[in-house]
Amino acid sequence: TAHYPNDPRWYDLTDKRGIGVVEEIPFYQAGVGFGAWVRDSMKGQDIGKLRYFKSGPSQMTNPVIVENAKLCLIEMIERDINHPSIFMWSIGNENWTLGRSARKTYIELKKIAKMLDPDRPVTFALLAAPPVSGFMESTGDIADVLMINEYFGWYIEDFEGLKPFLDKMHKRYPDKVMIISEFGAGAVLDSSKIRKKRRDGQGTFHPEDQARLIADQWEVIRSLPYVWGGMPWVFADFRNGWFKEEHPLPYFNTKGALTHDREPKPAYYVLRDIYADLEKNPPPWAATR
Repeated sequence: TAHYPNDPRWYDLTDKRGIGVVEEIPFYQAGVGFGAWVRDSMKGQDIGKLRYFKSGPSQMTNPVIVENAKLCLIEMIERDINHPSIFMWSIGNENWTLGRSARKTYIELKKIAKMLDPDRPVTFALLAAPPVSGFMESTGDIADVLMINEYFGWYIEDFEGLKPFLDKMHKRYPDKVMIISEFGAGAVLDSSKIRKKRRDGQGTFHPEDQARLIADQWEVIRSLPYVWGGMPWVFADFRNGWFKEEHPLPYFNTKGALTHDREPKPAYYVLRDIYADLEKNPPPWAATR
């Protein structure tokens, strides 16, 4: 339900509707600076050293940040532990898990979660970001369930690299359940804003391209027995200050299946059909009793 706890009334609804939820604390680090570094390095540009090595480790051990994350986690679990729709706690999203500091912090957070709620699995979202993914994934053993945010076909142009990447992850952690916790693409309905080709590490923003990529992503996800699910990002476009005037829709993240005004994009109907097919043809492990 996004990268922070939602209003408790929302979880009342997911309880009633039987919608499974991974609830997450607002503990996030990657940022557009890191994403831009990865994007430009993949283009072979001389962009200097990754600023992570100056700021990343110290952030993950900063006592104010870590204590705040612990407090968020305690408050989230204490408030929402009795919601049956919440099946897993997430202790972070796209943090720079390249160093020992991140590992230590995640271990501490997981211990707190298990102390308060021994029965629910604990996870966090790993960022698939070649060429540093191998280091980012080194904390995967801490998680009870692997969650991976990946944008093959969008930020990472090589969509064909998705399956080999997931195969490699599975080989590295063969005993871990894997969920694709973010995938998708941006799109705008205003034809004057659509780009003719990729630019700035992103696709064309054509709504049909978004729909096609989501369908292709789901085909890969459904074909791999070790991947137990996928969470398309995101329900609707939302305001985001990262995307400036050069973005097709300034100050908005446009990865929604709906526009900000809740107008459906073609991706909405692709997802509607995917969910309908899942209801009709669930995977064997999800069969109802």
